[in-house]
Amino acid sequence: MVYSGDGLVPISELVGKTPALSLDSRAGAEGSFAIKVWQSGVKPVYRLVTREGYTLKLTADHEIFTTRGKVATSELKRGDRIRLLDHKGYFGSLGDRNLGLTLGWLTGDGHIDVKRAVLSFYGEDHKVGPILAEATQSVVAGTGQRPTRVYPTGMHITKEGRGIVQSTRLRDVVRDFGLTENDWHYVPDVVYQGTEDMQRGYLQALFGADGTVAGKDSKKGVSVRLNSSYPALLEGVQRLLLNFGIASRIHLRRGERMTLMPDGKGGSKEYKTLPNYEVIIGKDNVLRFRDEIGFLSEAKNATLAGQDSVLQQAGLLQGSLPCDLRPS
Repeated sequence: MVYSGDGLVPISELVGKTPALSLDSRAGAEGSFAIKVWQSGVKPVYRLVTREGYTLKLTADHEIFTTRGKVATSELKRGDRIRLLDHKGYFGSLGDRNLGLTLGWLTGDGHIDVKRAVLSFYGEDHKVGPILAEATQSVVAGTGQRPTRVYPTGMHITKEGRGIVQSTRLRDVVRDFGLTENDWHYVPDVVYQGTEDMQRGYLQALFGADGTVAGKDSKKGVSVRLNSSYPALLEGVQRLLLNFGIASRIHLRRGERMTLMPDGKGGSKEYKTLPNYEVIIGKDNVLRFRDEIGFLSEAKNATLAGQDSVLQQAGLLQGSLPCDLRPS
């Protein structure tokens, strides 16, 4: 993915264009226009993998900014420290905040079946249900065979106490973005190429559904975390966060294992469960997350806002250092 004036796009989509590109400011500028992007041939491709979870596919002669200068990919050594985007990047032109909110919550705490797309709300999250219902109604407005008709979308509570917002038209909308009942746990291209409000809304809703604020003392440090069993989703979230100047890392919480769970027949049975990962935002990046993204839940925002004294004690309100990563 390239941080461009069209949002985050594969370099192949920029061939023949002269796009605006977001640059590392330590290279002398935060942005510039490419003279032209062209295809230089078919070459072997390397996969650069960092300990923090960032990955990149590139050719042997592609130069990478490191702490020892620009280095060709083939010359990188294990333990080299590479540089990340150190400021806010560029955004695209697709969508709005309502679409971002709806897609984010669907990914974090929703599902798609053959009939409809469903957003779910548990406990305190009931309070944000009406916000997502309104966002969903905005997204589906103007769709279907009668585009001028308004289809009211609200939240109702099931007998089990779960709040749900469901919509057949939303299922049709997200299918156009590639999200289906078999695969919706990833960041779709429409979000990568979305407006700033759209990308912010997506992250707000996703972290609202599955995110937590952890570590309320200066010894452990305050962090914002997003939990998922889908590493591809978290890699996409890392890219979006970086577009807001927020660095993070992906951590494997636990591997695949057998877990005792209800069997649906009144008893229990051991089932194989997927590995579990989390995106961790720490140090001064917590402040960037608070100021640039935040949560939909007032309770979670209050928890984050209440950590200023802890961050001050840990010396994290004094500015930031360049974020460097090590290939592994």
